[in-house]
Amino acid sequence: MSIPFIYRTQTVSAAKAEAEKIRLIGEAEAHALEAIGISEAERMRMKATVYKKYGDAAILNITLNALPKVNDALCITFTYCSINAYVSIVVIMFFSLSRSQPKSQHR
Repeated sequence: MSIPFIYRTQTVSAAKAEAEKIRLIGEAEAHALEAIGISEAERMRMKATVYKKYGDAAILNITLNALPKVNDALCITFTYCSINAYVSIVVIMFFSLSRSQPKSQHR
């Protein structure tokens, strides 16, 4: 039993329309992702310029701004590890911070 020609034509036309719809959606999503990528790259370039300009002070600022997040992560981790591990991590962070300060402050 064969399908009448008119129904085959309608089915093929519907499939082509669906394929075109999928292609256009994919193309739009690709353009959106490209725009996001370009803006992220520009943002990173601008941050790099600022960090280069301000040097150690910018790095110290980033580190200090990240400390609350690190502390939250450590508090969660602390429930699963011993006090010695927590103290070790804090000591390592302290020495890392002291090395990232500008050299003029060291005596």
